[in-house]
Amino acid sequence: MSYEYITGTNLTKGMFGLFQYLNEITNSMFFNMVILTLFMIFLIGYYNVKKDWIGAFAVSGWATVVISLFFRLGGLISIEIFVVIIVVAIACSIPLLTGKDRD
Repeated sequence: MSYEYITGTNLTKGMFGLFQYLNEITNSMFFNMVILTLFMIFLIGYYNVKKDWIGAFAVSGWATVVISLFFRLGGLISIEIFVVIIVVAIACSIPLLTGKDRD
């Protein structure tokens, strides 16, 4: 399978044209992996500061929702992926909301 060269892409749109090109040649997986990477960065960063896995999952889930909202508005991720991200954020928040009082 041959990929489209970047010379055929309209780069006068700025970074958005480049982002669309990246999504086209990776079959829309580039920004899905960016979102997964950001989730892991928030998760590990929060855990290293607070030493709280439940809170780390909740914070990283909702931070990822906010960032992916901008990607969705730009058309860089599909609505199905965005819905999955919201469901994961809600699932990550359930233990935080239903847990008994912690320290």
